[in-house]
Amino acid sequence: MSSGENQPLQPDEIERMLGGEKIEALAQQAGQPPEDVKAALAQALPHVVNVLTPEGKIPDDTQLAALGDRLARGGQSGGG
Repeated sequence: MSSGENQPLQPDEIERMLGGEKIEALAQQAGQPPEDVKAALAQALPHVVNVLTPEGKIPDDTQLAALGDRLARGGQSGGG
């Protein structure tokens, strides 16, 4: 991790990280082909890691909870 943007991933890197069985299970749950699931995860994971590790540091539990709330609201920041 660093303070810059995370590098994009390739779908086959996702499969190496998670394993074929996990990809198959996720694909079945999503009702999508495994290749589509790998491609979607390859697109999404670098962004998620960027959001969850601000300034290249793993947040503490309180910060992580706040980031999770922010993600659940669609990435909107504070306010109400």
